[in-house]
Amino acid sequence: IVVVGASNVGIAFLETLVYCPHLRFNNITLISPHGIPGDLPPNELREMVLGQSYCYNHGDYAKLTLRTWINIVYGKMTAINRSKKQVIVNGGEIVPYDHLVLCTGMQYYAP
Repeated sequence: IVVVGASNVGIAFLETLVYCPHLRFNNITLISPHGIPGDLPPNELREMVLGQSYCYNHGDYAKLTLRTWINIVYGKMTAINRSKKQVIVNGGEIVPYDHLVLCTGMQYYAP
């Protein structure tokens, strides 16, 4: 399973998969430019520009320990090859998938 984007939806989806008591997954991958949002220390300026999560705070991310259960690919998805079931990251790295979940979230744009 490959999840693209570490938005609130993406993190909640990963949390549901990882902590489901009757299912075990051994190959879950997250593709995100900055990894899991809680990996970076709190920064007031970054939160003003990019917005903050109303579902998770910095302490919540630290408690989730998702890093233990998932593979993280740092980068941006640049293409999807649906016939080969592959995602292209940063224009070159190939990440194969059986199931692809797109949780891209929002990006800052100047008004």
